[in-house]
Amino acid sequence: MPDDISDEESLRRLREFLRQTQRLLEQIDDHPRRVIPGRHHERMHAAWESLPPKFESALAALAPATTTNVVPTLRLRGLVGAELVFKLEVFAHARDRYLDHGGPKRGRSRGRRWWSRWRRLLAPTLDAADAILGSLGAVFPGVEAIKDYKDSVEVGIELAKK
Repeated sequence: MPDDISDEESLRRLREFLRQTQRLLEQIDDHPRRVIPGRHHERMHAAWESLPPKFESALAALAPATTTNVVPTLRLRGLVGAELVFKLEVFAHARDRYLDHGGPKRGRSRGRRWWSRWRRLLAPTLDAADAILGSLGAVFPGVEAIKDYKDSVEVGIELAKK
């Protein structure tokens, strides 16, 4: 059986997950052209602008000095120990496949096939994030807003396919 991780390590990994999710969503906001239908770019960006404080609030709440009361709640939600490790490994697997493909870059034109593959690789990454964001959102209301934004981005990506 794999080694269990400490509560402190669980908190560190949750903070890292939030930072990775923030970078992923920020990348989409920075390069929305072929990701989301154009009619939604301005509103998506405006919504994105409200999220960094929510990420910071959750990161601060998961800081070692402030978590003594929240660890039992995180444990009930499957966000410490072996349950968290499993969820994070699935997320990392999906994220690594996405990152191996490469993300959109300014000034670099990509063909339809590239974008189609990019969307196919991004979808499991965002889906894997759901398992953690949903549970974190039940503990920290700001994370619920982050998950809702991510869900709207996913719908926008689906609309861009059509």
